[in-house]
Amino acid sequence: MTPRQVAVYAARSAVQMLQKHLRHIKATTKFELPRHETTSIDVMVERMLIRRIQKAFPSHGIFSDVYWKSEKRARYVWLIDPIDGMINSLHNIPCFCTSIALIKDSRVVLGVVANHILGDVYVAERGKGSVLNHKRIHVSANGMLSQAVVCTGWYSWHVQDTRKKYIPRGLHILQKLAPVVRKVRILGSAPWVLTRIADGSIDVWTADTTGINMAAASLIVAEAGGTVTDLGGKEINPFDTKVHRIVAANKQLHTQVLKLLR
Repeated sequence: MTPRQVAVYAARSAVQMLQKHLRHIKATTKFELPRHETTSIDVMVERMLIRRIQKAFPSHGIFSDVYWKSEKRARYVWLIDPIDGMINSLHNIPCFCTSIALIKDSRVVLGVVANHILGDVYVAERGKGSVLNHKRIHVSANGMLSQAVVCTGWYSWHVQDTRKKYIPRGLHILQKLAPVVRKVRILGSAPWVLTRIADGSIDVWTADTTGINMAAASLIVAEAGGTVTDLGGKEINPFDTKVHRIVAANKQLHTQVLKLLR
């Protein structure tokens, strides 16, 4: 099997696992300091993803957002997040997903994001475009910020100092955006929202996140014709664990939002 086939099969398996166990998630939640809300299904999905990847590509490195870490210096490294948007899943908000990225020589070459509720699977390979359930997708063609639906948010570790740092900045950005766009939404889960940028459902996303968190979805946006950078217009290294304010949109809106927020 190719990396694409392995990743898609693993992502679809994650969707099936979560749909089967979704009603039990609240009862099995364990809160861990300082940042993760981890459930038993989270760990089950992680183990399944790792098992499938290791079986197909034993020499590849794997990094998981939950627990598992391996050799980062391997030429091929998989970045996986079993369930991104855990708080949403705990509260029956359908904005959460499984994210799988393959890194080759420090560049994302494959991204797969699976929506747990709808079962939609977004896939992109570098240079080959983006698809949703095998159909090509493209970012929104809207070039007017006044007509744009924008998603935003801010970084919210469960540490008071972190919240004090990011929440005021996020609210300041919200105050800049709200008067000049059509609508603003806060949905959570960076990869979930980024796939909606890729298929044109949402026009703009700007929030605080890390390179690791958005590795798969950022490729999906780029291959759908969009742009994903920090406020300085720079692409983020997929291994970057530093928090950046990100802007994702089609090229026209991306330029306008950067100008507005700088």
